[in-house]
Amino acid sequence: MSNQLAMNHDESVQKEGPWTERAVMDGGEAVVDNAAPVAAVEEKSTGLLVLFRKYASFSDLLRYGGALAVSVAMALFLMEGADALTDIERFFTMLGFTGALTAAGFLMSLLLKEQRGSRVFVSLALLAVPVNFTVFGALIYSFVPLDGLAISYPGFAEWRAAGSTEIALAIGAGLAVLAPVVWAGFTVLARSERRWLSAALLLSSAALVVPVRHEIIVAIVALLSAFASWWLLRRYGRGSLALKTVEGRFATSLLFVAPLIVIGRSLYLYESGGALLLMLCGGLYCATRLLLSARSTPGWFTAVATLFAAVTAVGVAWSAGSMMETMIDDEIAIIIAIVSFLTLSVDLTRVSPNTRFASALNVFGVLFSTCLLVALALFEGGTGLIILCIAVLGATAATGYLWGRPLISAIAAAGLAAIAVTYVESLWSMALNTGWWGVAALGVAAIVCGSLVDRIGTTVKPAEG
Repeated sequence: MSNQLAMNHDESVQKEGPWTERAVMDGGEAVVDNAAPVAAVEEKSTGLLVLFRKYASFSDLLRYGGALAVSVAMALFLMEGADALTDIERFFTMLGFTGALTAAGFLMSLLLKEQRGSRVFVSLALLAVPVNFTVFGALIYSFVPLDGLAISYPGFAEWRAAGSTEIALAIGAGLAVLAPVVWAGFTVLARSERRWLSAALLLSSAALVVPVRHEIIVAIVALLSAFASWWLLRRYGRGSLALKTVEGRFATSLLFVAPLIVIGRSLYLYESGGALLLMLCGGLYCATRLLLSARSTPGWFTAVATLFAAVTAVGVAWSAGSMMETMIDDEIAIIIAIVSFLTLSVDLTRVSPNTRFASALNVFGVLFSTCLLVALALFEGGTGLIILCIAVLGATAATGYLWGRPLISAIAAAGLAAIAVTYVESLWSMALNTGWWGVAALGVAAIVCGSLVDRIGTTVKPAEG
C-alpha cells in the first residue's frame, strides 16, 4: 500500500509538482527533468504571480486551510480536556489521532485516487510525532525529574504519570504507533530516503524525552540533536532528488522541530540566562543563511529572508550580551553584543542575493551601533571603555574600506571623530603621562585617520561624466 502511494506521489510530481523540476520514475528512483517550457514560464513570471499560479487554486486553498485547522485542533486538544480525561488517556488519544491521520491518507489514496490530499494527511501525522514525544517527555519528567526543577506548570503544560506501569504502557503504545507512522509517512513523502529520515526523526524527537530541564543541559541536548540532524542531512541527503520537492523539503524540516520545541519549552516554562535564546537565534540565523546562500537571484522571498536573518542577528547580539553581563561589566557586555551584531551584519551582506537591501540594513545597523559606542564613550567614560569603543569603530572603518563600503567607513570615522573631539584633551594628557611612545602613538593614529579620511573622500565623489 505504501509503495503504491509513493509511486503515485512520484507520478503526481511529474504532472503537478510546484517546483520547476519534474520527477519521473526510473527503476524506482526519482530523476529530475528540468523542463524548458516550465523554465520559460518562470523567467516571464516573477514574485507573487508565480506564487499565485503555484498555490492559489481553490482546491489547494481548501487543503491548506484544512491542514491549518487540524494543526490548531491538535494544539487545542493538548490544552483542553484535563477534567474529562487523565493525562495518560489524553496521551493515548493523541497517539490514536496520529495513527488515524496516517490511515486517512492511505484510504484517500486507495479509495479516491487523490494524492495531494493523502499527502497532506500523512504530513500532518508526521508533524504530530514531535508533539507526541513532547507529551511523553512531560510524563517521564513528572515521574523521574533528574534535576529537581519541577515547578507549578500552567494547566495545558502539566502532564503527570501515576506510576511506572503507565510509563511502560506509554512506551509500548508509542513505539507500536509512531514507528509505523514515521516509516509510512516518509515512504510517501521521500521514498528513496525513508530509512535515514525515519531514524533521524526518531533520534531528533528523542531529545524531547530527556528528563532534565536545566538550561545548560537543555542547550547541549538541543545543540546535539540539531547537529545530528544536520550531519545526517548532509551525509545522506546531499544531491537527493527526492528532497528537492515540496514534500522532501517538508520532510527535512521536520528533523529540526524537536530542538526548537526543546528550547521553546525551556524558555517559556523555566528561567533562562540567555544561553537558550542565543542558541535559538543562532540556529535560526544559520538556517536562514543556508537558505539565502542556496539562492542566486533576488526576489521578495529572499528579501523577507534577509530581513528575518537581520532580526535573528539582533537576537543573537542581545542574548550574547545578556549572557555575558552576568560575568563581566554591563558596558563590556554591550560592546560584545555590538561586535556580534556587526559581524553577522557583514556576513549577511555577503550571502544575501538582495545585495542592496542587505547593504541598507547593514548601513542602518552600523549607524545605530556607532551611536551606541559614542554614547558609551561619552556618558560612561573610563579609559579602558573609551579605548574599546575606539578599537571597534576603527575596525568597522577598516572593514568598510577593505570591502569597498565607503559609507560604512564614513559613519565609523564620524564616530571616531566625535570621541576624539570630546576627549582630545584627555587623550593628550594620557599620552603625555605615558611618555614619548604615547605621543608617537597619537601621531601615528592621526596620520592613519587623515589618510583614511582622504581615501574615503576620493571614493565617495561622484563619477564624472
